[in-house]
Amino acid sequence: MNLAKAGHEVVVVERAIEALDRLRAEPIDLVITDVKMPGMSGLDLLDEVKTHWPDVRVIVMTGYGNAPDAVRAMQAGAATYLQKPIERDELLLVIERTLANRALVREVQQLRREVDQRYGLEGIIGASPAMQEVYEQVGAVADSSTLVLIHGETGTGKELIAHAIHYRSRRKHNPLVVVNCGALPENLLESELFSRTIDWFKRGHL
Repeated sequence: MNLAKAGHEVVVVERAIEALDRLRAEPIDLVITDVKMPGMSGLDLLDEVKTHWPDVRVIVMTGYGNAPDAVRAMQAGAATYLQKPIERDELLLVIERTLANRALVREVQQLRREVDQRYGLEGIIGASPAMQEVYEQVGAVADSSTLVLIHGETGTGKELIAHAIHYRSRRKHNPLVVVNCGALPENLLESELFSRTIDWFKRGHL
């Protein structure tokens, strides 16, 4: 089989119900299905896969392509919709791109988890009543547009609190702009801080 020769581990089944059984039994990265199959159709299989295994990519193929099926497949989350006959090299290229996209999405998700763990409240140590009050205040202001001033002695975790507020807010996918005030000349400090604040207000980030 061409896919096996290309280095892929391949599991072949004849019916959609068998594919679902294999998905329950072992981890699968990619499902390639025809639309017309005995029993459950490939489009119904796609729905089942994306419902129970949303991370699994699905390539839908058919020898009887039509626009409604293609639209339904893409709306249901198919990686792509191919019409047979399909050249070997074309199919291999589609598979490689689909798996590469899946790997990239997983990497981004992992990086986001690491960022959340590092800068979320889970990364801040402290269980005293005072710290519990800080956690409550972080939760209260994170989802608002309120300007927040964090003050305290050096080493008390002001930057961690700032990151925690940012990464718990609706703006967490936007950049957190950090300004080193100590590196700014005194005559530029006020201009730098207030010009940034006004600009962010105009853009609706704050």
